[in-house]
Amino acid sequence: MSTELPTWITATELADAATITVVRDGDLTRVAEAFGAHGEPFAASDPSVWELVDDGVPLPWGVVAALEGGVVVIEPNGWVGSTPEVLASASVGGLAVAVYWNVNMLTEIAIVEDGVALGGISDMQVHTGARFDEVVRDVRPVPSDPDPIDAVAWGLEAQAALARPVVDGALWSRLADLSTAYRFREV
Repeated sequence: MSTELPTWITATELADAATITVVRDGDLTRVAEAFGAHGEPFAASDPSVWELVDDGVPLPWGVVAALEGGVVVIEPNGWVGSTPEVLASASVGGLAVAVYWNVNMLTEIAIVEDGVALGGISDMQVHTGARFDEVVRDVRPVPSDPDPIDAVAWGLEAQAALARPVVDGALWSRLADLSTAYRFREV
């Protein structure tokens, strides 16, 4: 079992809560539409993004970028990518792996292929099936009784193995400085 989040996460604004979604072979337009991306793009590193609130509640936003092999969506303090409807739409024609955690270490790991949920870890319960097992066969076994940190660690490993591009600290730093962030529709 893991005891902490990877250093590249804990050293950034993603430490408390985030959703990282990678869609292998994803279409940028389709993924952006699935998340409800709208408005002018902005840099995630702009301090004013933390002022995107309504009645003290953070408004959903995230980085959306097409890179070699797929599309990545990184939501600091966000959750849109953890919803089944968004993942089903975003994954059409590809395979999506979404990893969500919040400040209370509630976690959600989902693998969705061409609009169909294959399985993952939800509320610390593992959900699998024949296609899920086939897709994740080259990833270490899904923890049978995962703690929240191990669930996130397994999800990030599954992302790296199954869906390109691989998200790490260098990629997050690069994308955060570009105008690749958008407001998302509220879910």
